[in-house]
Amino acid sequence: EIWESLKFSGMTIPELEEQLRQRDARIKEQDARIKVLEKKIEELKKLLVEKAQSKESKPPREATNYSVARHERMQRKKRRRKNSTGRKPKDGKRDRAAKRRRGSNGS
Repeated sequence: EIWESLKFSGMTIPELEEQLRQRDARIKEQDARIKVLEKKIEELKKLLVEKAQSKESKPPREATNYSVARHERMQRKKRRRKNSTGRKPKDGKRDRAAKRRRGSNGS
């Protein structure tokens, strides 16, 4: 009579023990995964703080040298290069060729 009341929906005690072992194994796996994810979250939070700190405004630099000589040196550094010859667009070539033909015909 007592053993009959201990039966859970027709399952035997060894079957119930096996079910408990499987459940415990699943719980351990989930616990390990939770720990890994929590560690990852902490790493990401640290990265976010570092990124925020790198975006903070920098302290202003004092420009103490207002001399003409300094200005001239800066201008020399900014010399412009000649424009690259590069490829000419076809439209420009056609216009030049048409002008040359007109000029040679009129002579």
